[in-house]
Amino acid sequence: MKNLSIGKIRGLQEISTTDGYLTVLALDQRGSLIHAMGLEKEDPELYEKIRDFKLDTLQELLPYCSAVLLDPQYSAAEAIRDGMVSGKKGIIVTTEETGYVEKPDGRTNQLIPSWSLEKAKRMGASASKLLVYYNPKIHSLAKSQEEFVRSLSDIAEDLDLPLLLEPMSYSSDPEIPKNSEEFAQMRPQIVLDTVKNMGHLGIDLLKLEFPCDVNYELDESVWLSACEQITEHSPVPWVLLSAGVNFDVFKKQLVIACRAGASGFVAGRAIWKEAASLDKKDRIDFLKNTAAKRTEELASIVQKHAMPWKDSLENDFAKIDKNWIASYHKF
Repeated sequence: MKNLSIGKIRGLQEISTTDGYLTVLALDQRGSLIHAMGLEKEDPELYEKIRDFKLDTLQELLPYCSAVLLDPQYSAAEAIRDGMVSGKKGIIVTTEETGYVEKPDGRTNQLIPSWSLEKAKRMGASASKLLVYYNPKIHSLAKSQEEFVRSLSDIAEDLDLPLLLEPMSYSSDPEIPKNSEEFAQMRPQIVLDTVKNMGHLGIDLLKLEFPCDVNYELDESVWLSACEQITEHSPVPWVLLSAGVNFDVFKKQLVIACRAGASGFVAGRAIWKEAASLDKKDRIDFLKNTAAKRTEELASIVQKHAMPWKDSLENDFAKIDKNWIASYHKF
């Protein structure tokens, strides 16, 4: 791995605790949130309703987190302008358009129109996130997705902006859905191969789904082994995403992942999804009480079991000497 630049070190520090743990609130959902709130894309007040939900959730839960993951379409600029994010908390801004493009051989992703990593850097983002749908068994499409990631990581490198990659697995066979027992048997290897293929593309963190489908694999020793394999083969730190599972399930997954070497979580729906269907008064009550307690629980798990991101990257920090200014980012 190439040296981690000063700007990237600073960005990673901003999105983590002082001990180097990531406890990140995910609020970049768009399509899934519109559906969860029972809204229609044609609703003339769609922007305001989605924005207000995100800002309400941010205000109640960010105090328990090290950073927040936001999107530029509904919340990132608004949160900064309105003083919703303390200068002590990091902001990760997402890059990809919600959803995916279905092609004959699989799924591809698109960037948010009129958005860029350069704009994220200019607005003060600590880091950026990119979600890609990826199945290493679909070789031709996997290659193009890898090239897509590499092109973004090269830009992030020039900008000194940490890039958090979220590879999302899916089935290559429409007759084998992702929530099936057959895909569950393939899932650990798909996740591991994804780590091996994607981890060396210049990205700085991996945001990963749990490698086992806990609806079918009940042996927690198997969960632990699968997570340990990820830590062994990943060249960068990794954090666990919640993928919308229920809180109690995610809590169990997080304990295992952190014991195996994960550096924390980037979680959203497992914490706050029930709030999406509530009116504002009940929403605030749920966030202040249930969701806040959940967030505190998850943060305590990370503090107790996780591996600080800097433990696995400290040897890759940029070397600093008296002449470093002259060689720093020659544009």
